[in-house]
Amino acid sequence: MSEIILELEDIKTLIPHREPMLLLSQVRILSSTEAISVFSVTGNDFFLKGHYPGNPLVPGHIQSEMLAQLGAVLVCYNSRMPDHPFHALRKGKTPVLACLNNVRFKIPVRPGDTMKLHFMITKDAGLIATAEAYITVDDTVSISEEMTVAFL
Repeated sequence: MSEIILELEDIKTLIPHREPMLLLSQVRILSSTEAISVFSVTGNDFFLKGHYPGNPLVPGHIQSEMLAQLGAVLVCYNSRMPDHPFHALRKGKTPVLACLNNVRFKIPVRPGDTMKLHFMITKDAGLIATAEAYITVDDTVSISEEMTVAFL
């Protein structure tokens, strides 16, 4: 599989999120098990309003949401392929975040930072997929976690 770039409209065909909660504008699928995305924190982002006025930080749950959306895009993209083993099983189902484990917040993310999101599927089993995910800012990990995506 060669690298695939999905733009905003492509992403909207895969996951149900919409603005302002759609937090991805482009996704690069590197393989059937790995995807990345980039988010630049402008300072005008809706989730910064009131989150530590005078010292705004990107909330940890927003970082987890970004990673969950990236994972949903990857597993849904894979599932759309007719030859994918779970194509029929997942058709018409919605991906949701089912579990977070070993979440670690390591550095704060602030306006002006560019976050690089990484998502790697570690197990794909029908209606459940597990993964390792993390975000880096200037090659330093800001959050790392294990997550489970389920199809409902």
